[in-house]
Amino acid sequence: MSKYSNKKVELDGFIFDSEAESRYYELLKEKQGAGEI
Repeated sequence: MSKYSNKKVELDGFIFDSEAESRYYELLKEKQGAGEI
């Protein structure tokens, strides 16, 4: 169990330490697809 009770999330073959990190990854992926970054 982690210090802050975060649950690891697997997305696109990556393992993130929290659900918030995985959501941020999805946001960045969307921006990259739209050519914003």
